[in-house]
Amino acid sequence: YLKAVRELPRPPRLFLIFTAVNVFSWQCIAGQALVLFARAVNMPPAWVGLLLSFLPISMLLVVFTVPLVEWLGPRKLLLWTWLARNVFSLSVFLLPWAVNRWGEAGGWHVLLFATLAFSLIRAVGVGAWYPWLHEIVPRPLLGSYFSIEAAMSQVIIITLALVMALILSLGQGLGRFFLLYAMGIGAGFWSVQLIGKIPGGESGAVEAGASGRRPALREALADREYRRFFCLAMLGTASLMWLNAASVMYLRDMLFYSETRIMLLLAAGGIGVAATVHFWGRAADRFGSVPAMIQLLGAHALLAFCWWGLLPGGRMTGLLAVPVIVFTTIFNGAFTMVSASGMLCRV
Repeated sequence: YLKAVRELPRPPRLFLIFTAVNVFSWQCIAGQALVLFARAVNMPPAWVGLLLSFLPISMLLVVFTVPLVEWLGPRKLLLWTWLARNVFSLSVFLLPWAVNRWGEAGGWHVLLFATLAFSLIRAVGVGAWYPWLHEIVPRPLLGSYFSIEAAMSQVIIITLALVMALILSLGQGLGRFFLLYAMGIGAGFWSVQLIGKIPGGESGAVEAGASGRRPALREALADREYRRFFCLAMLGTASLMWLNAASVMYLRDMLFYSETRIMLLLAAGGIGVAATVHFWGRAADRFGSVPAMIQLLGAHALLAFCWWGLLPGGRMTGLLAVPVIVFTTIFNGAFTMVSASGMLCRV
């Protein structure tokens, strides 16, 4: 991996640093610990489901941000939205005040607002992410770049999961989760500073639609191959989210796993992803992203049935939980990486 990093030009290497800081920030603010935070303030499971829906629902805004990317350029759009999302995330620290004034429901609304604001503003800016990458990463190195990015992200996720497990084992109060939030927001402000150091991303670098009048969305969807790939990626991502949305709550509320134990299991899954993601990146480059995505979805579907064996109080539950969670995380992370690489290659 270090050799592959050295082969990249300087701009993609800087973008990798920016991505690393963002992975750290994301995991602290909107990662799996968010579910544990919500349940720690006694948020009902249905409300937690609503909380988890904010990110995918808000991503629909990306469709309408194409003119902003062309007008402002990726750099300015990413800079202002990343700054704003971190400012709005600070509202989570009003949660104790809201609980004292309006009871537990007041705290739930504060957490919902902080997560919704973070998700909506992020969705406005994330449309600048791929155009900027498309500008600075040479096309022959796209597969290598995404493999490096996925492996690097998993190293951060593993390390942070272990740190979170340690922090969450320190007690039972909400201060543990506020500390994680503070770490994520601090990293978020650092990522804003890093944006200014990455070359490119100016408004003239993103080409407008070929006709100059037709919406860019219509032009993209007119491409049959792109449209078919988009539908496969969309359905595949949706199928992964069904399991992801329920797994942490099931481990906590049905199997009564501690928060520390859950984070350690997620760290083990991250180790599995880091160890195998390069294989999937090479397979996608050699055989194509679609065959790799189909294999990953098939394997993930088989593992989904294994969750039926994780019964509360079952003899095999403790032993079966480790491989099920580890391999589910592996196929999930690999699918995300392969589909992102395939999408960008088609663009």
